[in-house]
Amino acid sequence: MNYEAAKAIVSEWLGREPVPGLIVRRSPSSEIAPKGSVLAIVGARRSGKTFLMYQMAAKAESSGGSSLLVDFEDYRLTFLVPGDMELFLRAHSELSDRPLTHLFLDEVQSLPDWSRVIRTLCNRRRYHIVVSGSNAGLLEREVSTELRGRHTSRRMLPLSFTEYLDFKGIDMDRTMLYTEQSGKLSGALRSYMETGGFPEVVLAESNLRRSELLSSYFRTVFFNDMVERFDIHAAPTMQRLMEYFLHSFSTLFSISRFTGKLKSEGISSSKKTISAYLSYLEEAFFIHTGELCDPSAHKRRMNPRKVYLMDHGFAAIPLAYSENLGLLLENVVATELLRRGRKFCYYRGRGECDFIADGDENSREAIQVCWALDKTNQQREYDSLLEAGANAGASSCIVITSDDRSTFERDGRTVEILPAWQWLMESLHENI
Repeated sequence: MNYEAAKAIVSEWLGREPVPGLIVRRSPSSEIAPKGSVLAIVGARRSGKTFLMYQMAAKAESSGGSSLLVDFEDYRLTFLVPGDMELFLRAHSELSDRPLTHLFLDEVQSLPDWSRVIRTLCNRRRYHIVVSGSNAGLLEREVSTELRGRHTSRRMLPLSFTEYLDFKGIDMDRTMLYTEQSGKLSGALRSYMETGGFPEVVLAESNLRRSELLSSYFRTVFFNDMVERFDIHAAPTMQRLMEYFLHSFSTLFSISRFTGKLKSEGISSSKKTISAYLSYLEEAFFIHTGELCDPSAHKRRMNPRKVYLMDHGFAAIPLAYSENLGLLLENVVATELLRRGRKFCYYRGRGECDFIADGDENSREAIQVCWALDKTNQQREYDSLLEAGANAGASSCIVITSDDRSTFERDGRTVEILPAWQWLMESLHENI
């Protein structure tokens, strides 16, 4: 890369216009690490990592600092070498009337030997450094190895339901939960389930545009994050696996069964390959999974995992949309538990329970998700929930539904039934 190209990129940043209509996210925190340390923001593509960096840069500059953001997926940076980082720093020194204080490196995994570059910059202790990436395992492994404790990580997921309401301009307060205004929240939940939480998709003005964006994101994950980054040779197998999860989410995934399914379609693959691909998809934030609840590590490993889409909006891609509202709602709840940092597993005994989730102070909570409770499923759902709660030592049992709200006592336990929109508007520590 030549110096003039670096100057052009730095000039664009310094001369940028303020981003119009920038909506502040509720999470993660925008607090920046001190000099000599690095803040790593990891999360799904298009989930808002770059805009969080814009917010951080604006905050730094309003306090008298000077910033630089380099997007390493800029097509002009295709043939970078590690030493080219110095060209950006030199260009900023020449073009800005203030010394650089805050350095933002977007999709940093695209910079060759990036972890050593970050360590070198970190050792100088001149800048507050923030890096972002769309691969959790790669970023955290490399940063941990190079910086050895001198970094913090924050996870950036697609919009939560409360953030979705912010983006849609729907005001919230306690009174809405108990008045006819709750109907507005119920309607917003249905829209959120259909749209998903990618910010640009949420703000899109037509269903066609939303569909185009989601399809584009899917292709980017497939080509950029899977085929290119992991050097996948069996691309048709990976594509088939990703397409499978678009309509088979919130369900148990058997590697053996899927391998057999591929074989019946004339696609040869091994269990080892499918297992590796599953891990790649988790690292790229396309899916996340839950294990069987069991104290035996061997049993957890040998039993199938439940697979969830990181953003349930992917289920709306044409030809893959699921009208099973129960599975969609379960996916929404699973991702919200992940967002809140609550580890969870699924329970299987005489009955099945969707989640046993960690809570405060080593407590556990049994959670059953059911879009609509009626005479055909009520007894089964309650029995499974109470069985799971008793065997898992859960301190509370709740059923999350579309719109029901009540409480009852049974077998010495209190069961709380909550509308999904209310549960999604709670924090782990405090109900709104």
